[in-house]
Amino acid sequence: MGPTGPSWQKLPRPRGDAYVFLHIMEDGSNQRTLVNEEVVEVQPMQTGQVQVMDSATMKNSLAASGKVALYGLYFDTDKAEVKPESKAQLDEMAKLLTANPALKVYIVGHTDSQGQFAHNLDLSQKRADAVVQALTGTYHVAPGRMTAKGVASLAPVTANDSDDGRAQNRRVELVQQ
Repeated sequence: MGPTGPSWQKLPRPRGDAYVFLHIMEDGSNQRTLVNEEVVEVQPMQTGQVQVMDSATMKNSLAASGKVALYGLYFDTDKAEVKPESKAQLDEMAKLLTANPALKVYIVGHTDSQGQFAHNLDLSQKRADAVVQALTGTYHVAPGRMTAKGVASLAPVTANDSDDGRAQNRRVELVQQ
């Protein structure tokens, strides 16, 4: 069996480029030609999938259940620096804490179950610490009102057996003290 060569073509389109990959191989012993074709369409990444939770909703959730899961805080994979895209969620967290000066919270970092537990425990703690640091540094929330805690994958909200489940488990929670 010998390859006659892979080739590809790009089709520019206003709604996103498309690429066609073609790999043709001849199988002389069976007198067959094998063709593998793949089409890749480039599309803009979907946005608006995660909503920033406003301070009023956070307050209601804390009153009802003592905790609230936040998905508007962003970190690069395996990193603990809060990304600039987190500003809207941090603004709302600071608004909640400023409007309720007696409120004390745990900032709890959660990961999915991918990777080594010890590493995830350390990463979740560093992420929780980074959120507390952002709130104390940028927003001047008193550090004594927040305690950072990382719990890795010990408290999932759903199973870790799918991408969607793992995404739901990667979160930061506010837990009322």
